[in-house]
Amino acid sequence: MSSDIPRKLEICEIEMHVKLQANIQGVVSDKAESKLIIESLICHTNENTGFLIWLGDYCMSCIFQKTSIKNMSYSILAYDDDDSSPTSIVHFVKNIKDKHTLVDTIFNLANTKIKDENLNYEIQFLSCSSELTNCERKRIMKKHRQNYINEITPPAIKKQKLAKKQMKYKTIDPLVKQQVNSKRVNDYKIMAKEKKQKILENKRTIYEVLDKSKKEEILTKNMNYKKTMSNEQKKKILEKKRVKYETLDQSKKEEVLTKQ
Repeated sequence: MSSDIPRKLEICEIEMHVKLQANIQGVVSDKAESKLIIESLICHTNENTGFLIWLGDYCMSCIFQKTSIKNMSYSILAYDDDDSSPTSIVHFVKNIKDKHTLVDTIFNLANTKIKDENLNYEIQFLSCSSELTNCERKRIMKKHRQNYINEITPPAIKKQKLAKKQMKYKTIDPLVKQQVNSKRVNDYKIMAKEKKQKILENKRTIYEVLDKSKKEEILTKNMNYKKTMSNEQKKKILEKKRVKYETLDQSKKEEVLTKQ
């Protein structure tokens, strides 16, 4: 029914540590009794951040969120797999205020999936943690919220917003621009090598799926940018490339020369 829980997961490029706190299984024959049993089993100690629940073969996930010292909020996520469709129906119910409503929601979602009179259930209580600071967590949430907004925003409005940003950037004091750019450069310098590699891989993947016209557009932009660069900027880039080349081993140098 359930598979082994991995100890580590990567979510949004962040490594999450997962610990199985408890695994409870059972069989019940009455739906009303099932609800009472499931409700009595749901516990949210400081160690638990949520659970996976199987009712028959149907799996759902639940996340706990503390809203105050005494109160807890719940969110449920479930997928309906349809063999006749390449996509799945996603059920996401959030801000459930109490365990009774939570259990009702679980059974409502699983209602059409439960076919046997005897219901097998399994609950895996999990603890998920990461080394993220609160500031980092908020920054990531903001980023993904913005990505979602961008996805659902019509192209015309996107273009309008982009034009506004460009106008705003043009009016920024050159010293402020320099400070912003310097911060970005410094952030990249101190970034872990693995993270840099992931960024490059993501960019490469995005580029590879682009159609030919988009690729040509990007290449044209890059060429035009190089043409507008000052001699000093060009020298800096060449110097960086030279330094990078000097640090390569002989086989890598030969590989670079062969490509050229």
